[in-house]
Amino acid sequence: MSASKLQSKKACDACHRRKIGCDTSGPEPECDWCLHHGLLCTFDRVRGRKKIRNARARARSERSLPARISDLEEALARGIGLNLGDTSLSSSSRSSTSRAASTIGLDSASSISFVPLRDQVATTSSCQIHFAGHHLGSVSCHNGMPFFSAKGQQWIFSRTGEWSPIQKLSDLGTRNQLPSLVVQTLPAQDASELLKCMPDRAAVESILNHFQSSMFGLIFPIIDHVLFGYTLDMAYAPADGQETPGHISAKACVLAFMSFVGLTRTACTVEMSVNPDECATTATHLLADVFEDVSVMSLQTVFMLLLYQTLSGRLQTAMMLHAVACRKVVLLGGHNYVPRPQWGAEASHQERESYRIRMLFWLCYVLDKDIAMRSGQPPILVEDFCDLTLPERYEESQVFFPGLDDHEVIFIADAALVPRFPGHLPLSILKEKVCRHLYSPSASQKSESELLRMVRELDDELESWRISLPIEIRPVLVVPETSNPNSSWKLPTTMRQVMTCLDYHYLMTMIHRVSGRCRTGAEEGRVSWNSGFQSSLALSVEASRSTLFYLRGAATGLPSETYWVIIFYPMSALITLFCNILINPLDPRAKADIELLKSTSEFLQHLPIRRLTEYETTHMEMINDFVAELIRLGHYAIEKAENEVPHQFDLD
Repeated sequence: MSASKLQSKKACDACHRRKIGCDTSGPEPECDWCLHHGLLCTFDRVRGRKKIRNARARARSERSLPARISDLEEALARGIGLNLGDTSLSSSSRSSTSRAASTIGLDSASSISFVPLRDQVATTSSCQIHFAGHHLGSVSCHNGMPFFSAKGQQWIFSRTGEWSPIQKLSDLGTRNQLPSLVVQTLPAQDASELLKCMPDRAAVESILNHFQSSMFGLIFPIIDHVLFGYTLDMAYAPADGQETPGHISAKACVLAFMSFVGLTRTACTVEMSVNPDECATTATHLLADVFEDVSVMSLQTVFMLLLYQTLSGRLQTAMMLHAVACRKVVLLGGHNYVPRPQWGAEASHQERESYRIRMLFWLCYVLDKDIAMRSGQPPILVEDFCDLTLPERYEESQVFFPGLDDHEVIFIADAALVPRFPGHLPLSILKEKVCRHLYSPSASQKSESELLRMVRELDDELESWRISLPIEIRPVLVVPETSNPNSSWKLPTTMRQVMTCLDYHYLMTMIHRVSGRCRTGAEEGRVSWNSGFQSSLALSVEASRSTLFYLRGAATGLPSETYWVIIFYPMSALITLFCNILINPLDPRAKADIELLKSTSEFLQHLPIRRLTEYETTHMEMINDFVAELIRLGHYAIEKAENEVPHQFDLD
């Protein structure tokens, strides 16, 4: 190929490097820039080969939906899978022709465009509310209450014809937060005075024994009874002069343990004369003196304080402590794989410490993904920098609960039991992928086809995870209205099933809710979607219904200390259903969804809560008012839509 022909097709090397126009229109072989600068006009750079798109494969990718979506659509249409057993469909059902989901009643797409939010990266995070192409606001990671933006409030008005005080309720939720633990604490005292405020050792040991033989000891493997024995010895050793950092750290660890356990069922089975709030206050003060200490004791202290703050409703403080715990566990090497040691006399002190740090890593990892999903903040512990090899025999141990019942549990300290953790570890790993591929800043750059492909892949992974679970705890695809898991399950197994089910449907909602970022060019505010986004949003809405159906049946059997952990699930589902009612007020299920909102308001008032303080009472009243407002607006949306439907006259 001649130089002149090359010049007509691309810029020379010099102009390309400078990103300037290459003028080769003159009679000279050199371009204008090279000619005037005495440079040789060359075309020697290596060019990257353009990718040739396979039009047929691309079209097939954009048209097709995951087989799982087809299965769920058929289940919705035919009523399949509404039992509490396995809902896997037959191979003949899987090969059936995919039909567009009618759950949300959206029109077929005539024209659709995906608008990457390059200038609004923050609006792609998982705490943001998108629906039908509208960015409506964000969700509080504190209590799940929405903060509707000005455009979001305008959109609600356009669908209902009513201006609503709903934003005032959300603002009230922000103000109605517990004060920081530190500001309501003891008078100014130095460490020597605080160190005298230790509970009786015999009481601590009694609580420790009950914790180690309880469900919570298996779900939260924070303590090794041998190592904690050393901590107790150090904490209660007579002080010879000034307290060392080691003694202060040990005392803070013991106090943090008592504060956390004091809010659990363990405290209900033992007469506990220690005030958990005072223990947490003192532990927080002592922690400030040994904050930079990197040890198992300091890590345990921070983690148990964050659990105390979570169970007390101070979720913002818990998030801050969680960040500290993550940094400490990495400094201790917990992000590296550690094999389970042989228990008994054979296990050395170092082996016990290394294994306990690894267990604390997994606890931090599980909470890290939940915080990232709820708050929209980036995760701290990410796969690229952590060895996520599961604990030995983890999968095979997930159903085996020897001796676990409401009153008597085997002692787990030396038993060959693998911890359960507060969440299923493979699902937490999948949550990280959802955050990265759907709700990160880079996700805002994805095209429509890329977004659909990623939703399909993540949905397939979620279904593979569901199928991999033992039938005893496997979530169903669609939860029936009459779901009642408490009818035949003991508490520990029920809690395992309830949390697994809630996590599954919440993650399905989050995977498919990303379709709400799609914007359309339809006229007069009418929403038009292609079948891919239509079906995806249908799954999000149905998963929200399943969340409320399931939680309604399980609510009365939940432990009272789980209130602040559970409350986020129904709030997220309520917002999804509310937005769906507003965008599809004439859908056949819209009025039934209004009734579901009403029943949700009722069972939320009866969620077990350990101690009904003024704060909890105000919070429950606020949620009740909020749901009542959603119901009122939903009624107006349906009424407005029905009045706008052209009247059909009988011409006979």
